[in-house]
Amino acid sequence: AYEFLSSPDITPEVEVSVSKGTKKEPKPKAISRSNEGCYRTRICCPRCKQPWNEGTLDGNPDYCYNFMMTGLKQYTCSTCLCEFGCMTAIHHCPFCRKQFEYCPSDFHGKVVCGNKGCGRPFGFLMYNVSDRVMAQTKRTVKEDLERRMKEREAKQRRAMRSRRGLSAAEEDSAFLQGLADECPRCGDSFQ
Repeated sequence: AYEFLSSPDITPEVEVSVSKGTKKEPKPKAISRSNEGCYRTRICCPRCKQPWNEGTLDGNPDYCYNFMMTGLKQYTCSTCLCEFGCMTAIHHCPFCRKQFEYCPSDFHGKVVCGNKGCGRPFGFLMYNVSDRVMAQTKRTVKEDLERRMKEREAKQRRAMRSRRGLSAAEEDSAFLQGLADECPRCGDSFQ
């Protein structure tokens, strides 16, 4: 009873039985919050200052706002093709429309606008995201991060080779002849 009273935002677990007599795994407890006093703040591209994901031009569902504001994912501006996330984006107060500083840790709380003449508190709207979409997004972000990391490491290795004096052609030749275990182009190791 104490846990329920001290943390009312946690939804209770529900066991669902399937008709064939097997029990379905219970879902883990999820934290939910209300959207009372919360607004969808305007987010703009840091390069061209165009609004992000307003209307149908960008083609992102509403829940992409959650991914942007929590720092889970970066998006590309449909106008100038600049890739940006919540830390580099320009955020505007829903009341005075002036810029304010945003941090992903502010997403689940309320902030007070620091602009002169405003000072009104507001939160950030949280859209409903299905478990399947959340899992798929996390998997996509992880794969993208791994791909970028491999590209960065490959560039670093090429820079190291260029400082050693070996040419790219010599590295390719050594790999093709089986003298090197690491591909000079993609960085995969074949041992």
